[in-house]
Amino acid sequence: MQNTMLAKQCGILYNIKTRYGYIIVYKLMALGGFFMIDKEQSEIFTYSSSQEYFDIFDETMEHIGVAPRNEAHRIGLWHKVFQCWFFRREGNKTYVILQKRSHLKDTYPNRFDTSAAGHLSAGEDIEDGVRELYEEIGVSVDYSELTLLDIVKQKKEEKEYKDYQFAYLYIYECNKPLLDYTLQKEEVAALAEIELTNFKALIEGSIKEIEAAGITLDDTGINKPASYTISFKDLVPHGRDYFQRVYKGILDYIGE
Repeated sequence: MQNTMLAKQCGILYNIKTRYGYIIVYKLMALGGFFMIDKEQSEIFTYSSSQEYFDIFDETMEHIGVAPRNEAHRIGLWHKVFQCWFFRREGNKTYVILQKRSHLKDTYPNRFDTSAAGHLSAGEDIEDGVRELYEEIGVSVDYSELTLLDIVKQKKEEKEYKDYQFAYLYIYECNKPLLDYTLQKEEVAALAEIELTNFKALIEGSIKEIEAAGITLDDTGINKPASYTISFKDLVPHGRDYFQRVYKGILDYIGE
């Protein structure tokens, strides 16, 4: 409410209602810690059911409006994402499961990343993000089964986009074999697993690359075994501190 009042005092506030019932503050521009309309470049966008909309936040995670996905990534608007890392235990070894992103993804195609993740659409709560586990890799999980490690503030700037997000970071133990997963081919190209101590060495830089067993889809959409050579540069650039948080979270969970 405070940000809305500031926007009214400092510029034109467009009231545009979507099916989510939110008031859109658009176009957003950060000024001195609050947000207002940029009068010179402001525009009204028409709601389209073909577009994905995000709830938008300021840097303190206070909700300030809604914007289309492409605009959030084009100009850098803070939004929430759900990220869950799977791991499994076999004997005395623990394996971290990574997803290889599809070549069709608009951000970081063909990079290795969180086991399953996704943006929250406008009006959704973080608990709704658990749907990504089933949609992307075919695993039905209740939100209460996840372990929340942290809420990580991530700011990635590339030539084509700016990705500013509050990442809710979870872990989940799933001991079924990789061949039993169901990959969403539009989102996920493959899965790979790395033994936990090797994962630590890779993210710390003590080894340059690692051979990882995994799966991918054959021409008929059926899982088949695969192997991958993965370097730190092949990972989505979350930063070493982020990956260390994942490593330590899994280590604490298994009690080592």
